[in-house]
Amino acid sequence: MRPSFLRVATKPKWIGALVLALAAAALFAALGQWQLSRSIRVTSEPTTVDVVTPLTDITSHGQPFMTNQADRRVSLAVKLKTEHCFVIANRRQLQSDGNTQAGYWAMTDSVDTLGAHLFLAHGFTPNAASAKLACEGLMAHSPDTDKAFMLIVGRYEPSEEALKQVGGSSVTTGVGGETWGTTNAFDSVAVPQLINVVSEKPIATYAGFVIMQSSGASALIEPIKIGIKKTDSQLNLLNAFYFIEWTLFAGFAVFLWWRLVQDERDRAARDEASEVLTDSGI
Repeated sequence: MRPSFLRVATKPKWIGALVLALAAAALFAALGQWQLSRSIRVTSEPTTVDVVTPLTDITSHGQPFMTNQADRRVSLAVKLKTEHCFVIANRRQLQSDGNTQAGYWAMTDSVDTLGAHLFLAHGFTPNAASAKLACEGLMAHSPDTDKAFMLIVGRYEPSEEALKQVGGSSVTTGVGGETWGTTNAFDSVAVPQLINVVSEKPIATYAGFVIMQSSGASALIEPIKIGIKKTDSQLNLLNAFYFIEWTLFAGFAVFLWWRLVQDERDRAARDEASEVLTDSGI
């Protein structure tokens, strides 16, 4: 007769084997947890984007835009250059209820103390005419040579894909059907595209642009509000595979103990059957 599993498993040697199996399973599980923690890599810390950092501490003109620079709050001493103002269509303004509103940005050029150009987004308006009037107001201010350097604070953002220029006489912008006749209207914030308007020659320029925290450029526009991506996580498939592998090893350690106990039961049953046959003279 085959002995019960409990009867065999509670023998001292199998209790000891179980302790070893559980210790091995715990070790494998810990290794799996370690691999899991390494399989998901956070590429930007949640608090980093909200700390004001001098722009020159994270990049410089002529340097490419890096992923971990997106949405960073930066500061820089600049002088506004308002001989060119840009109306940017296809903008989305974040609302307090989590929804977004379609509209436009008003943008200008600026230069830092070293003469490097940085484009600034001053504000948002849902109305194209208001964006154009805000630009006209900026362009009507004192000449750029008379402007003083000021410290600006805002979010550093990457250049967007260059789309068609929507400027020209009676051009529909696609939001509410408004039209205007400025030649500085674009469907995206593409820094190289803006550079071509500012200068026909190569100039020192930052790869990204800044959404100003508070501009005060015009009462016709409001501060820009965008959704901030706090973290960027990447999955390392190799480490994830190792996590699965260590988890299987942990399960196998316990399974191996169970299998050995089962073999012991089968062996005891065979021995008992053999003794019965021997006693019966078969």
